[in-house]
Formats: sequence, structure tokens, C-alpha cells
Amino acid sequence: MNELGARNAAFAAAFLLIACDGGGGGGTDAGPMMGTDAGPMMGTDAGPMMMGTDAGMPITPDMAALTRRRAADARSDAALCACDAAPFATAAECEAFGRLPARDACEDSAFTANFAGVGAYFTCTAIAIEAYATCIEGASCNEATLSGCGMTAQSALTACESRVEMAAAQAFSDAFGTCVGTNVVGPAGTCPDDTGAVSTTGMAVFMGTTVAAGDDLAPPAGCVTATGGGMSPERALRWTAPADGTYVFDTIGSSFDTVLYLRAGCDAAAMSLGCNDDLSDDDLRSRVSATLTSGQEVLVVVEGFSRTSAGSFVVNINAM
Repeated sequence: MNELGARNAAFAAAFLLIACDGGGGGGTDAGPMMGTDAGPMMGTDAGPMMMGTDAGMPITPDMAALTRRRAADARSDAALCACDAAPFATAAECEAFGRLPARDACEDSAFTANFAGVGAYFTCTAIAIEAYATCIEGASCNEATLSGCGMTAQSALTACESRVEMAAAQAFSDAFGTCVGTNVVGPAGTCPDDTGAVSTTGMAVFMGTTVAAGDDLAPPAGCVTATGGGMSPERALRWTAPADGTYVFDTIGSSFDTVLYLRAGCDAAAMSLGCNDDLSDDDLRSRVSATLTSGQEVLVVVEGFSRTSAGSFVVNINAM
């Protein structure tokens, strides 16, 4: 497993609590991490053990647990992106991927309201991720050591699940999901989201944010896995082909796990002209190509893989 895959492994279990249907939780999108949408594959290399996360140890719930965990997230992100920023252009872009203040605010609100029931769980995860960050920082970019850090963190985070009862987890999930529906997804939007079609090509033909844009459309069947797509806010933008040819549309430069698809129009029965979830196992941005005729108008739709996948987007359009 590469460095970024190891990072994904550490965070996957941390958000199991908020991944239930009741809240539309983070899944593997809750943070700037890479790997496939379906979840991280664990490596087999042994690595250094991390201390302080055994499920039997007494833990005093800490109101600062989420702040601690995010600080540890940032430390591990910085270390891993310094080792290998690919597929991003810079280490800074790598570190920023997946960050969403609106989602964090919802998590903070749900945590405060349900602290008595979930405080021990989140404190446990903070301890585990702090230990993970320390492990990553000391790994000196060694693949085997990084893999070991991820495996140990995964075990520690799984053990944290014993710190919370189902009823408390559901209460947190419900509060989180209600907030996400209001502040991340937003009310019903419009289709299209523009004032007129454009026909320019090049980098950043479209830019904006999907936060609070409303969930009005869904990707074509089979475009994403059964656990993703169709629940996040999206932007639908019109584009007209300037000449006959094949055009490549991508979301490189976007700050979150995107799904990109082309439609003939806003109508529910409009023909799908292409859809893509991930560029690769290591790149959660998207790319679609379509052969179009001069003057043909298409609807370019950008949304996220999961309900909490949202943020600033870029759509680049170039002739093949």
C-alpha cells in the first residue's frame, strides 16, 4: 500500500460511526485522503505499534477531541503529502483535498449535543489518530513502515467502536445528517445552474462550489458503486461544442471527491452522454470524453461521491 493508501486506512474506521443511513455520514470521504471510494485495502507489512488506544483502557471523554483529531489529521497529511503529493500538483493541494468546513461544523454541533454518549468514542479516535500521525512523521517515507502505521491505526480505530452504544451513535448520526442536509447539501436548486451556455475550451472553463447547491440530479446507473453518488449537491452547467470532435472533460483542480457526468439536458429522461467517478484508484477527481457535433449542447454535471463530498470545483474542457 502506498503512502496515501495508508492514510486512507487510518481514517476509514474513524468515520464508521457517521456512515449510517440516518445521517449520510462521511464514509471514506471525510478528509483529504486517497484510495478507492469503496474503502482502503489493507497492506500486509508489519510496522511499529502505537500505544494508548486499547479498548480496555479508561478514557476520560474530552470536549476537545475533534479539535485534537483534526490537528492530528493535518500532521499526517503534511507528512504524507511531503513524501508523495501525487496525483496533485503540489503538496499544499494534496493536504487541502477533502477539507470541508461546513461538514466539520456539523460534526462539531452533533458532537456537542451528544457528548455524553459519543465523547469517549471520539476521544479514543483522537488518541489513535494522534498516535498515527506520530508514526507517520517518524516513518521517513518508508513504504513498509507507512503501511504498518496504517494497519495499526485501523486496528486501534476499530477498537474504539466499543466505546459507544448504538443508540448514542444513532443520535449523533441523526443530528449530523440533519445539519449536513441543511448546510452541505442545501435546499432544492435549479437546473441548469448558469445563465447561458458557453463554448470555450481550456483550463477552468467552469469554476465554483457545490456546497448547498441542492441534490437535484443523479449520476447514471452503474457510474459509481452502490454506496456512492446521487445524494450530494451538484452543479449543472451548459456547454456547446464549438466544432465537430471528441472533447475531454475533467475535474482536476477540484478540492473533493467528484463524480462528473454529461447529459443531453435537465429533463429526467435526458440521455446520458458519459459518466466517471474516479480517474484512478489514487485520484478521486473525474474525467469524461464525448464525441460531439458542432453546436451540440450538453449539460455538464459535477457532484460528489457521498453526501458529504462537496466543495470548490474546476471543470477543464479540451479537444482530444
